[in-house]
Amino acid sequence: MKMKIVSALAIVLFIVLVSTASCTPSTTTSTTISQTSTSSPSLTTTGTPVSTTIALPEQTKTKTTSSTVPTSSKETHWWDKWGEPQYGGKITIPFNSPGAPKFDNYSFIGANYQWWLETPWSPIDPTMDRSIWSYRIGFTPEKYITGNLLEKWEITDAQTIIGHVRKGIKWQNKPPVNGREFTAYDMQAHYDRLMGTGGGFTEPAPMYIGMSPPYFEKATATDKYTVVFKFSRPTGSGLIGLVDPFAFNTIEAPEWVAQGDLENWKNAVGTGPWILTNYVEGSSMTFKRNPEYWGHDQRYPENQPPYADELSVLMIPDVPTKLAALRTGKIDVFDGVSWEQAKSLSQTNPELKQATVSSGATAVGLRNDKAPFNDIRVRKALQLALDLKSIASGYFGGTVDGTPCWINPGLKGYAYEYKDWPQELKDEYSHNLTKARQLLTEAGYPNGFKTNIVTSGMYDVGLLQIIKAQFLDIGVDMEIKMMDQGTFRSYVNAGKHDQMVAWNSAMVQASMPPILARFDSTNLSLNWCHVNDPGYDAIVAQFNKATDPDEVARLMRESDKRVLEQHYIISTFATVTYNIWQPYLCGYEGEAWLGWGGTFTTARIWIDQQAKKAMGR
Repeated sequence: MKMKIVSALAIVLFIVLVSTASCTPSTTTSTTISQTSTSSPSLTTTGTPVSTTIALPEQTKTKTTSSTVPTSSKETHWWDKWGEPQYGGKITIPFNSPGAPKFDNYSFIGANYQWWLETPWSPIDPTMDRSIWSYRIGFTPEKYITGNLLEKWEITDAQTIIGHVRKGIKWQNKPPVNGREFTAYDMQAHYDRLMGTGGGFTEPAPMYIGMSPPYFEKATATDKYTVVFKFSRPTGSGLIGLVDPFAFNTIEAPEWVAQGDLENWKNAVGTGPWILTNYVEGSSMTFKRNPEYWGHDQRYPENQPPYADELSVLMIPDVPTKLAALRTGKIDVFDGVSWEQAKSLSQTNPELKQATVSSGATAVGLRNDKAPFNDIRVRKALQLALDLKSIASGYFGGTVDGTPCWINPGLKGYAYEYKDWPQELKDEYSHNLTKARQLLTEAGYPNGFKTNIVTSGMYDVGLLQIIKAQFLDIGVDMEIKMMDQGTFRSYVNAGKHDQMVAWNSAMVQASMPPILARFDSTNLSLNWCHVNDPGYDAIVAQFNKATDPDEVARLMRESDKRVLEQHYIISTFATVTYNIWQPYLCGYEGEAWLGWGGTFTTARIWIDQQAKKAMGR
């Protein structure tokens, strides 16, 4: 018995020592979660190799050298907690795309792992203190965006951005570009191809229709290092719109396009820090460090990323297998983990680091142009029927508090914060069945009414079932009509839904215009609620003319306030997911940008080899 106690104490001491010595600080996660997940099977990969490995020429790495200045006299930074970056080793992550990898960025689905390509801007500033902005959600305010292929830029008016290409950028040293200099003409060729605005291209890429920056018109290189982005009409967030979506902005070489065979992985070439050297269909992608990469780590300007020698992306088909891979150290990071899975991991693998990420939730959209929902009393009554606090504590395990919202409160400065709401508005989002029934009676529905909601598997049907049950408390019987995603999209885009539609709450999109367009009377492709509110449209008009980032943020708050006051939808609240990683992964604090935008992030994180070895990984 004594030996067992001693062994148990030794194990606990080992975990404490590893956690203390590892590079990443711990984060706080909820302890009120009530459910657990089952154990996951061990990692397996399938697939037959369909290609050979490309060998890279041996080249000397650019490494940092330790300073002889005493630590106490150095300038301190928030990132010093990680210690000196280490070169070498391998970072392994799972493939999280709904489709197979694509090697031509003309496609969208599967294009999020094209890490040989880079973008004009980066959504992450490595030097930004994460206590100021965490970069854990898919939106970055304009003031926290940093240059990448572009060194600087000017927004000269609401329709024009002038970008200045960084000098000295080189394409990767492989055919057909063979390490030549990157120029503004390459950038123009890319946008002409995707938008159909020149260079022999007359039609936009089908996958980017509706996903390209709002009102984007043309990118024109005026000389070797200058590119002018024009918009067809004023837009208050042209820069934010250009930063996302990433695949729209990943710049490919015109020579690569000209040679054809664009889905052949061996031809993949870009300016990025990672060179694709092997692809096994259905199994893995392997990237090697680009020894001639042009970039530097902004935190350590003398260092040339990437730090790891290799980046491995494993095609793991299901979540349980990914969780097993994380538990056993076969992958180093897993983002978008549910609260149930995160709780299970905290119990089985307390050494893993967890970061909470504010996410959206399913809500209920209403046809504001049709009875009974064209009466705000009915809309208010439905909102009062929901017990958001009980849904948060029960269905979501107490990981959130159920505070209602439209724009995600994680978008600090852009959302109308609940603490600023007047008490009257807070009361309209409370649970009050007596008031709800009174409003329905005043609106002419003393016994409630029957209705329906159309939805697809993209939405949380379990949550919709709870909402259905709570609506019944005031006599509203909501039938749930399930459709496949394609049919659902076509149905609602055509306006065929005459009652309710599955919607989103706690909006957290990377670009502001798609959020605004949800209730813009001039954009029925996104305005599924068919809202026609001159007051809201006036806010959108002001937004489109704004060029000052602070004014853009103020108008977003105004739009959020208007949505909440007018009850266009039945709102729910922000939920959470978790980004989880190994304690030996340094330079990473749960940032969202691993798939889309991962080119930049994965190049600036490193492996603490000693901590990894101590864990037996």
